[in-house]
Amino acid sequence: MLLGHNRPRKAALGLLLAVPLLSLAALNGLFHLDDEPHLCSLLAFAFVMHLWIRPGAREICADVGAAAVLLLFYNLAYGNPHSPAGAAFTALTYGGLLGLGSLTVLWIQAQRTNGEERERRRSALAAGLISPVAMILIGFPLKISAVMHPRTFDALLYSFDLSLGFNPSYLVGRVFAGLQPLRLLSSTVYDTLPLVVSFFYPALILQKKRFRVNVILLFSGALLIGSLLYNVCPAAGPFYAFPGTFPCHPPQTGEFPIEGRSIPQAPRNAMPSLHVDLALLIFWNAYVWGLKGRILAGFYLFFTVLATLGLGEHYLVDLVVAVPFSLAMQAAFTTDRSLHDASRRRPLLVGSALTAVWLALLRSGVTLFEHSALWPWIAILLTFTICWSAKRLLDSSPKLNLEPYFPSRRDAWAG
Repeated sequence: MLLGHNRPRKAALGLLLAVPLLSLAALNGLFHLDDEPHLCSLLAFAFVMHLWIRPGAREICADVGAAAVLLLFYNLAYGNPHSPAGAAFTALTYGGLLGLGSLTVLWIQAQRTNGEERERRRSALAAGLISPVAMILIGFPLKISAVMHPRTFDALLYSFDLSLGFNPSYLVGRVFAGLQPLRLLSSTVYDTLPLVVSFFYPALILQKKRFRVNVILLFSGALLIGSLLYNVCPAAGPFYAFPGTFPCHPPQTGEFPIEGRSIPQAPRNAMPSLHVDLALLIFWNAYVWGLKGRILAGFYLFFTVLATLGLGEHYLVDLVVAVPFSLAMQAAFTTDRSLHDASRRRPLLVGSALTAVWLALLRSGVTLFEHSALWPWIAILLTFTICWSAKRLLDSSPKLNLEPYFPSRRDAWAG
């Protein structure tokens, strides 16, 4: 009886929480789904989750009906869905509306049903909500980052890339310009990467997969901490920092001042690359799906690397710093051993220290890298070698006492 009485209260609380979230989404401009392919892919996943729990035909029809109503309101506000990026991204807009319809139906059904049916719908609802909510919460700080950091470190990061002896982002950008199918594939991978992250939640809850990390805290923690690191070395990427030059007219050394650059309207989300961070974490933890899962995760990692460079969103050094940062996140949220265990503590310290050192060096504009291409390559190879060794140490302990569900609060944070 108590559960029955508590249900209306929980439903009311859910509605109250939805109000500030929707307000924040409106402030972020996220309602115009044609401009938000990342969000659309995450919302579309809610419909996939609804199908996953095998609802009846009436619920699926209800999803479509709710999406049709939302489409009507969308048409009134913005016109017919039409993404400037093409038909594939317009389809994502329709998918996002269908996902919103599914979330609405799942929430209603979670109030109406009981027992196992209710738990399945609640799990599907949580899986469909977790990534869009995270994007909404992180999106607002990104929107105001241009105001918080009017000048960026793009010139310093670009100079580091040039010190390697070639221009990675502009090179891949020119390859994309000549191979449009490769650009489309890489862009699609780039925009749907958060959707792949969302698959870890149902794997944990519905498929009872056994991970060595708390996957919920791992991905949400990486997004939260990574978004805070954006403020340490704020940068926007070459497409925004050097307008009109990408990808065919790369600025050369001496053609731009090595100082803070004023880049209006562009979010400061280049350093470190959270796309590469997420793709690497996916690859490391895809073992629960066997060899096919690792191959698919490797596919996403490879094309994410191409997209981050070829779309002009990142410098190569952004991707380099993402590696030790990913190592630190993997170690921080490992749950199969205590934080006092050296095989977990050392990788955490190594990843954190390397991330901090890289950010400090890049902020300072150290001139060591300018004298010879040898030094930046040594720094990169040394970073990768140390991270590889630390990751092997993190993986070395026996895979015992793995947790198929959420770890306790004490284990989650204290190790």
